[in-house]
This record gives sequence, structure tokens and C-alpha cells, in this order.
Amino acid sequence: MATRIPTSYKQYRALWIVIHAALLVVLLLATADWYAFGGGNRLLAQWADQVMIVQHDLANAIRFPWD
Repeated sequence: MATRIPTSYKQYRALWIVIHAALLVVLLLATADWYAFGGGNRLLAQWADQVMIVQHDLANAIRFPWD
């Protein structure tokens, strides 16, 4: 005797996939809008500059003997 998956479960899974995909699309569009028009590019550039400064400071923290 095989156990069959109820039809309601399959419908629930299909609905969840559609809702999840729609939420991901909305999130992607909101992120793209923030990046393009809300100053996200400046914020990310500032973070990248800060990371580069920290990397430079760490790279130059210990001097090599031959320097």
C-alpha cells in the first residue's frame, strides 16, 4: 500500500513557490531602485573605500626587514 501525497499539499507547495518567487522579485526590484536612485551606489562605494583603507593599514602594519 503506497502512501500518496495529498493534493492540498501539492497546491500549498505550488502556492508557496509562487509567493516566494514574487517576494524575491520585489526584493530585487527594491534593491535595484535603492542602488540606482537612493544613494546605494555612494554607500557601497564608501564601504569599499573603507575596506581598502583597512586593507592598506593591515598590509603596512608590520614592516619587512628589508624595507
